Amino acid sequence: MAGAAQPAAAPQATVYYDFRDLSTDQSARALYERIVSAARTVCPGYDSRDLGAFAESRECQRQAVARAVREIGNARLAAVHTHALPRHG
Repeated sequence: MAGAAQPAAAPQATVYYDFRDLSTDQSARALYERIVSAARTVCPGYDSRDLGAFAESRECQRQAVARAVREIGNARLAAVHTHALPRHG
């Protein structure tokens, strides 16, 4: 009997923060940039000529940042994230 392979554990990075990192808009933006930087580090790299790999890497980063913001659960950080999202249409 064959079973489905379990996906490999997603790479992770830990971004340490203090509640003071969420006390002002400026500090929340700084924490957000650290989260974005960590997402870039753990998501797979890509060759700029491979649009599929580029899209996968960007989606990985988007999901990682959104997950971190959700897990922290701070309205100020969520507002920074919402403002940073690309606008379409």
